[in-house]
Amino acid sequence: MKFQSTKILIILIVCNLFAVTGYYFLFHFIVTETQSSSNLINAINVSEQKNSRLGSLRAIIKETESQRQQLAIFLLPKDSEITFIGQIESLATKSGLESKTNNISASDGVANTSNNLSLQVGTTGTWSNTMYFMSQIENLPYDIHVQGFMINRTPITSGGYSSSWTATFDINVTESI
Repeated sequence: MKFQSTKILIILIVCNLFAVTGYYFLFHFIVTETQSSSNLINAINVSEQKNSRLGSLRAIIKETESQRQQLAIFLLPKDSEITFIGQIESLATKSGLESKTNNISASDGVANTSNNLSLQVGTTGTWSNTMYFMSQIENLPYDIHVQGFMINRTPITSGGYSSSWTATFDINVTESI
């Protein structure tokens, strides 16, 4: 009888060992699957957030389309530097001034979304024509900045009281890319 109860005890111990081992592997499998499903849920949430932000961005782009088109009006069109310089010289001539365009340079604008065209225009004429020319430059429909302005009076010695004014304008205009 003792032999039979020892046998039963060994079988119970072996069964318990199999049960504990089975529980361990089952628990490990459940933990692994839980982590895997948690990772998938996080990936889905991140994807949903990206889609939400993308939808918001598309809505903002659609809402601001008219404002962006209006902004483009204020930028010098791409590859129109020569036309712009001709426009400045034409304004000087229409203002009754003699003009000469001196230094012309281009540089990258802010965040590589635009270029800056810089030029220096020298004029000679009367005070009122010079001031009129300056106001015409400032009223051009572009993003123009008069960075520097220097004016000198040159007296005319031909018996009159009039004088000639020599001006130098440093102009910077933003050009779209």
